Amino acid sequence: MPADSSAPTSVKKGWRRFPATETSVGGVLFVPPGRKRLPLVVALHGCNQNAADFAMGAGFAELAEQEGFAVLFPETTRTRESVEFNPFGCWIWWAKENQARGGQTAQVIELIDRAKEASSRLSAGRVYVAGFSSGAAMAAILGCVYPDYVAAFASHAGVAFAAAEAATPTEAGLLVAELEGKPVNKKAFTPLNLGKIKAWSKGAMSAMKEAEAAGEHKAMKALEARGEAEGEVPALIVHGDRDDVVDRTNAKVLLYQVLRIADIVDTGANDQSVNKRANSKTEKTGGSGDYKMTTWEYHDSKDRLVARRVKIGRLGHAWSGGSPAGTYTDPEGPNATQLTWDFFKAMLERE
Repeated sequence: MPADSSAPTSVKKGWRRFPATETSVGGVLFVPPGRKRLPLVVALHGCNQNAADFAMGAGFAELAEQEGFAVLFPETTRTRESVEFNPFGCWIWWAKENQARGGQTAQVIELIDRAKEASSRLSAGRVYVAGFSSGAAMAAILGCVYPDYVAAFASHAGVAFAAAEAATPTEAGLLVAELEGKPVNKKAFTPLNLGKIKAWSKGAMSAMKEAEAAGEHKAMKALEARGEAEGEVPALIVHGDRDDVVDRTNAKVLLYQVLRIADIVDTGANDQSVNKRANSKTEKTGGSGDYKMTTWEYHDSKDRLVARRVKIGRLGHAWSGGSPAGTYTDPEGPNATQLTWDFFKAMLERE
């Protein structure tokens, strides 16, 4: 019988590669040596990256071996057709079909299920999802619409759920589509016009009041998208103060979205049981560059942490504290990988 082309293959000890299928993206899984069952962290790369690049830059596998968790690195599928509308291999967070329990988000969930089936050491419960840039946007979508799968998510330099929308990826405003006479939404965000998301966030969303209103509006869309699935999904939101690709205002929109969702989930009503004012604020420096790091924490009515926002001074559009072996990293910043796991570990201990 011919070999199953969708079956995981061993790369080296502890590592397995999963080829993409018709219903699942591909990716790489790392399970540290040992016998005990482990929680699973899903780490989503950004644009112009792949699983290996992000793994080298963020260092999740090295931390997984030290701290005792498994890590799955999904990877966007590159095909001749996809390159036409997504040349940088971004997670397609701006497409309406992916802002629901379907499309590319469902393909990531399918990969998670494949990983669990391939390794008996992965805990059967929910997982923790982190991402950078477009991967952060996808992490937020997964956290918003799959509360039955995702226990918590971490967004590093990302945007809120439904931050931008296009009817389908092929109608996202590409010259190729226009030349072929296809319908084009020129106002939509695409990887080819990153300036639009900067203009969006610095213009209409720049004021705190407007960011709050936008976040609350998008929270209702997220709750509608999750359907009957229920659950609280706490979030870590990390953003650089000098990010010139995804403006820092996006972190505020995502924060208010998470707080409004937590408010409704907390008591079953939109009754302000989750305060939009931080319960605590701390400031310190971190990393070899002594970057100023400001952290705000937000709790629900039961005093449970529902959101942690971290603003890192002098950090651009890069994974803070990452290795120069990967792209889009700033080795001098505070260790965002450790910050992410510390947050997930706190959520794990709470369950």
